[in-house]
Amino acid sequence: MDTRYWGPSGWRLLHLIAAKGASKSFWETLPFILPCKFCRASLTEYYYDLPIPNVHQDKWLYKIHNKVNDKLRSQGQTIKPEPSLKNVLDHYNTLLEQGCTRTYFPGWELLFSITDNHPYCSPSKPMPDAPTDTLDSIEERNRYNMLTPNERVEQLRRFWTELEKALPFQEWQTSWKKHAGPIEKAILNRRSGLSWLWKIHCGLDSDLQHLSNKSFHGLCKEVANHRSGCSTNKRAKTCRRRKTRKHSR
Repeated sequence: MDTRYWGPSGWRLLHLIAAKGASKSFWETLPFILPCKFCRASLTEYYYDLPIPNVHQDKWLYKIHNKVNDKLRSQGQTIKPEPSLKNVLDHYNTLLEQGCTRTYFPGWELLFSITDNHPYCSPSKPMPDAPTDTLDSIEERNRYNMLTPNERVEQLRRFWTELEKALPFQEWQTSWKKHAGPIEKAILNRRSGLSWLWKIHCGLDSDLQHLSNKSFHGLCKEVANHRSGCSTNKRAKTCRRRKTRKHSR
């Protein structure tokens, strides 16, 4: 999935969660479920350098975000200078103080991209630098994109379970739980997962009185248009969707 689609809103959701604080169990799922094999590999490495803390997760995520930006710059991408740590902390603490009714639920692009990138949908090839010997830990196999579909589905189950508890407002948690239903619908396959998440999206919008002009069909089309194909491309170096060339006659 194209990171330019799901990255910005995804970061907003994660920074908001970090400002409130979440369990380590939630953060442990992220390197396994991001809809980009290069992002999963990078985050696995960043976790080695910056282990998940119990406190001050907002400062920790700020450092993780900066590592991601440094990586993008090394690939030749134009990335704006980082705001100061103080500005970031102040921004998200202000959102927490405003409360859920004045804070729009961010991150839908990330969540729908995770759902669209279901492990059963298409084969995913190992990273080009994957070692030939056996890797013992699940983290190492994730780093080289060598998990089986069933292993990735189990991580998906963990993510959805932990996300509900990690949401930064009690009203969001209550609404999510009210509309979610059985977790099996989220992990069964792509279509089932998208329908499951769309039901939650509509329920949250209704409960929190947020307006949305999207339809389920339009949402599915939007997400599909941002598939990058990086999971099956051995030569790809990034999960950014290639632009389609226009041929003149």
